[in-house]
Amino acid sequence: MSTPPDYFDANSKLVKMWNQPLSASAALPATTFTPEEAERSSIYSLLLMAIVRFNWNGNKNGARDGEYPWRPKQLRSDGTYEGDPLGDRYLGHNIAAIAVDASGRVVDFDFNHNKVFNSSVQHAEARLIRRLFGLAAVQDSWDLTSGPRKYRTDLKETTVYTSLESCAQCSGIMALGNLPRVVYLQPDPGQYMIGQILRNLSDPAVAEHVPASAFGFPYFDQLIQAHKDFQSGVAAGTLFWMQGKLGPGVEKGAAMTSFLCNDAARDIYENATQDFAHFACKFPSYAPVNTSNGSTALSNAQALAHAQEFFEYAAAAAQRGTPHFN
Repeated sequence: MSTPPDYFDANSKLVKMWNQPLSASAALPATTFTPEEAERSSIYSLLLMAIVRFNWNGNKNGARDGEYPWRPKQLRSDGTYEGDPLGDRYLGHNIAAIAVDASGRVVDFDFNHNKVFNSSVQHAEARLIRRLFGLAAVQDSWDLTSGPRKYRTDLKETTVYTSLESCAQCSGIMALGNLPRVVYLQPDPGQYMIGQILRNLSDPAVAEHVPASAFGFPYFDQLIQAHKDFQSGVAAGTLFWMQGKLGPGVEKGAAMTSFLCNDAARDIYENATQDFAHFACKFPSYAPVNTSNGSTALSNAQALAHAQEFFEYAAAAAQRGTPHFN
């Protein structure tokens, strides 16, 4: 048994859990969803997957040289591989996030852009939170009737849906943003459940990190299994990328970002996109009430129509890495 530093409050969560097993700090929230709520979360999750699929790019090591054994469906007749919708560039990893406000409207989305900015910190969630604070300031800068507003209130009713479980950086930024909930569509074992650990040890509690499996989202388990298959295949000798004519090199690792370039992942995202396009609400009239002001949010049917309209906008007008809110 060890003793926590005496400068911690004796009643803090960290002190109370100091000598408990790590599993207690990483415990997932006991979040339950009614069928109506599960349908609503599924709508936004499918929208996110459709946005990722539309912007799919897998040329992590370049498009013109080398071979990607895990991407045969993306190989073109000229020997090159499919790129992003605008060409063969690798703009960033196939990881994105959307923000949904209390009314059920999608505020904005953003992607991972490590490659564009040659930076390992340009993650989707971190980029999105910074954008949201900027948008909040622009939208309300003219309204002085309610007096000054504290920045910590800007996102207190916003939910972020992210395609991949958040890292320490993004979990911290979302905690500072005062978000109540983060929903992730695929776990990332390499991030060690840091977002939920942060919540469980924080006073007051910060955003809960909810796996999409909590509301029965089928693509959650499919992505887990496909990632396991990729890891096993790479361990058995099927490399992600092999050297080409322009220079030697191989990528032997089974990184999550490499998995998210491959046919198996793309097929799952494609199936989700088709599901989104043909989604039919079983609970079309369900509409949650905003607990802060008593207003009624969009119904599930309205949320679906709004999400599909947002996708059309994102596909037609928006570009990764650029200001695209309208």
